Amino acid sequence: MKNTEKITRIYSFIPLMIAGLLLFSEPAKTQYAELHIALKNLSPFEIFLDGEYYSAKNAFAVEGIRPGYRQLKVVQRRGNGVNQTRTVTLYEGKINLPKNTITSVMVRESGKLKVKQTKVIRPGLQPGSRNIYT
Repeated sequence: MKNTEKITRIYSFIPLMIAGLLLFSEPAKTQYAELHIALKNLSPFEIFLDGEYYSAKNAFAVEGIRPGYRQLKVVQRRGNGVNQTRTVTLYEGKINLPKNTITSVMVRESGKLKVKQTKVIRPGLQPGSRNIYT
């Protein structure tokens, strides 16, 4: 067998090997987190998530956020009916957003959080491609 025949066989085997690896390998699972926040009384509020400001009418949701611990501050503007408003901080602290999990947070007026986390796997949602709903 000549050297050129050996090289040709090797080069024809490489695409078959790559195709087999792609076909039978487990796809990489996308890691992302999703956060939903609402007040118990469903009134308007404002959020600072890792320093970014968001305003919400009665609910807030962000999809495709990077998992991990996040700095969260939830505030509400309250008025006395004479164009005077004051800002009340309802919650300020860290919240953990595990990978491939939807975290639903209900904020009570006392500042306590009711947190529910649901594990999900959704292919196709890429980290960094965030969708924000207010």
